Amino acid sequence: MADILLIDDDDMVRATTRAMLEIGGHQVREANSGFSGIDQFRDTRPDMVITDIVMPRVEGIETIRKIRK
Repeated sequence: MADILLIDDDDMVRATTRAMLEIGGHQVREANSGFSGIDQFRDTRPDMVITDIVMPRVEGIETIRKIRK
């Protein structure tokens, strides 16, 4: 299935979302901030990115903009 990068600063949300995606057969990588998500995206080039919008320091929209560059 898909290789998914999950970016969220909330540990519980990440764990729950990861569990649901893995049940569906997806490979899930995690990042706990926009900065680490951008770095992981550059290193792994996943098929899909799921990100929280409201995060400290680098919000989800800014993370998406940087990934799209």
